[in-house]
Amino acid sequence: MDLPQRDRVGFEAQFSHAGPSAKAYKYSAKGSSVSMRRTTKGWILLSINEITVFPTQGERVSYRATERQIAETARRAVADLQQIAQSPELASPA
Repeated sequence: MDLPQRDRVGFEAQFSHAGPSAKAYKYSAKGSSVSMRRTTKGWILLSINEITVFPTQGERVSYRATERQIAETARRAVADLQQIAQSPELASPA
């Protein structure tokens, strides 16, 4: 994310376990879902929950951030982009 440490406070991450990889496995299985939040001193654990996962279900990672964190991350993501000069072959047909 490349935000300064002080601007990361409040950021949340959640990870959910993948299901069994074998296609021949026909039953659900138990997995874990872990949620964490960024504080001034590092990450804190919010929760660990048992979840039901299914064969070939991929792991899931999701993030939550404040409006300010999202805006700053988006700004930094495009900060080094330079616009390509419009050439005739790239122009949209009229």
